[in-house]
Amino acid sequence: MSIDLKKEMYGAFPFVLASLKADINNCPEALWEKRCGGNPYWQQVFHAIVSTSQLLDSVEKPNFPIPIEVASLQGSEYISDYDGVHSKELMLESLDVLMTYIDRYFEALSDDDLAKTVDFYGSEMTLFNKIGIATSHIMYHIGALDAALRDNGGKASM
Repeated sequence: MSIDLKKEMYGAFPFVLASLKADINNCPEALWEKRCGGNPYWQQVFHAIVSTSQLLDSVEKPNFPIPIEVASLQGSEYISDYDGVHSKELMLESLDVLMTYIDRYFEALSDDDLAKTVDFYGSEMTLFNKIGIATSHIMYHIGALDAALRDNGGKASM
């Protein structure tokens, strides 16, 4: 029996993005701007979106409706410069942009590409493993968002 690894790797993304979409939609307004885990809820959402596109690094980058600089969780003192760019509507639009990007990314992949060795911040691994890290990373943030939702009276996606 043969497993279509490309299909299996792709299949995780609609699931995790649906969970992220639920976490956006289920977020009470009072929580959207609140810091949880050191950063505002909305920023963790956008970080999950942007970092996924960066981990699936292809030549063509997605064009998000929000400046990607606000996705950094490495200190958020500059966030006030971006008032109004982090609404739920723009996050949902960014999520749609990401799914389109993922679709194109996987369409361009061959099965052999998954076995190629790639760089991951100075370490070598297969592209298959790097894609796995992308899904694991977004799931980490979904877990953090779910915890914040539960703690603040919202409905978690999982």
